[in-house]
Order: sequence, then C-alpha cells, then structure tokens
Amino acid sequence: MTPPADCFVLQPHDFWLYRRLTFPAFRGWLDTPSDPGLVAVGLRVDGASAGLALGWVADDGQATLASVFVLPEHRGQGGATALLAHWSRQAAQSGATALQATWRSGQPTTAAVEALLARAGWSAPQPRMLVVVATLGSIADAPWIRPQALPADMRILPWQAVDAEARAALRASHAENPWIAPDLVPFDHEARCEPHTSCALVWKGDVVGWVINHAVDGVLRFTCSFMHPRLQRLGRIVLLYQAAVARMPAAGFDTGMWTVPVWHPRMADFARRWMAPHATRFDETRGAGKSLAAV
Repeated sequence: MTPPADCFVLQPHDFWLYRRLTFPAFRGWLDTPSDPGLVAVGLRVDGASAGLALGWVADDGQATLASVFVLPEHRGQGGATALLAHWSRQAAQSGATALQATWRSGQPTTAAVEALLARAGWSAPQPRMLVVVATLGSIADAPWIRPQALPADMRILPWQAVDAEARAALRASHAENPWIAPDLVPFDHEARCEPHTSCALVWKGDVVGWVINHAVDGVLRFTCSFMHPRLQRLGRIVLLYQAAVARMPAAGFDTGMWTVPVWHPRMADFARRWMAPHATRFDETRGAGKSLAAV
C-alpha cells in the first residue's frame, strides 16, 4: 500500500462509511454536514474505509484538527502520517493559515498523537486545560465541598433566573471597567446549559460570579466558572461549586467534570491542591499548532 494514494477528501455520500472512525461527539458533523468549513479526509485500504482525519476551518483562518484515526490492523504503514498531510493541504486550500489541535494526556494514544504531530513539524505540546473528574462519593469528604452559610449580602440563584435587567447590568459593569476573563464570559457559554446546576452568585444586588454547566454523555461538565476579582481571594467560587454539586442528584448526575484553563493560575492551583486529591481522574489537555506557510 502507498498511503498517500489512498487518501481522499470525503464527500457527503462517503460520510456514513467513515463516521465510526472518530469520537462519538464528532459523528454528528458527518450525520448532518452543514458546516462549509468541515474538512474530512479518508484513508482507503483495498477499497474499504481504514482511517479518518476530521476537523474544520474557522472564518479567522484557524484550522482545528479534531481527530486522526487509523484502524489497528492498518497501523504502522504510514496511514496516519498520510492522513495528516492530506488533511493539512486540504485545510490550506479551504483558507486556513494555521493549524491547531488539542488532546488529552494520559491516554493510550497520547504518545502516538504527539509523535505524529512532531514528525509533521508541529510545535511542542503545551498544557491547555486541567481535567478533574469526580463522583459525588469521591468528593463527599473534600473540605471545599462542605456547605457554608452564605454571607447576608449574598444569594445564589439559577443562571436561568438572572433576568434581563441583571444581565444588562452585568454587561454594563464589564463594559465600563472590564473585569471578566475574556474566555469566561458567561453569555458565550450559556447555550444549552444544564438548567438545574448552572448558578449565579449575587452580591449586593449584582451578579458577580457564575458556574455554567453542560450535560455531556451523562456527566455534568463545569464549563465556565468565574468570580469577580474582588472576591477571588476569599474563595467565593466554592460557594457556587457547593450549590451546583448539591443540585446534582436531583438533576440526575453522579459524576462531574471540571475543565480548568492553565492560564488562570489561581484556578489551576485550586484544582491541583484541593480537587485532585478527591478526583477519580486528574489529567490535562495539551495543544500544539503549526503555521501553514510550509504546508
């Protein structure tokens, strides 16, 4: 087999043959393909589907590689290398100026993924997110989850109960004197949020903190949590974690997953010091990139 000759850009009528060759979370892209930026490259061996490289190109020219997979019986023959090269060229033809990818550490495929990208001239892997997974049982004795009495001037309410006036006040406060981390603006994450556990902290009448959660394959993902800088040193974010965790059983969740950006050092330190000892899984996501000038 000569792998490059067997790589080709998938057309919609091919998608059903290759959808099993990516993560379940991405298969929907191939079920109802409507994104013009979708880039899907297949690998054929003896006419049968054997591998898939899948990703998309955003309007800003960033191409994200979501997955590369080759069936076990066809590995070690250069198929993954060929898929990545073909996908990169197709991304460039679709208007991409740079490539990026993110993956989890500690997985059976981590070393192979990092070696594949290194051979293709991608940048060295860098930590992106800490991933903390815990069950209600594993965190039951965690000091930070023990209920605390709310100060008299604070209250917690469901995120969906934040009315239009409070939302407008939050936007105005940030516009006047920016205080929200750009990647943790709640309005950017609230679509399809889990309604029972997503909460806001109100202090002296103003929304000053939030935890926005999503249901992902039966797990409650703590997608976006943030506290006003004036309250961060007081550890007030744990009040929201406590409230969300307390609501998990009624919402049908036993397992939670926190994704903590490493570029927020206080949050990352909290995860390492206080959450990791009670986690059922603690690892990180890593990322790498490559300029397309040389593709």
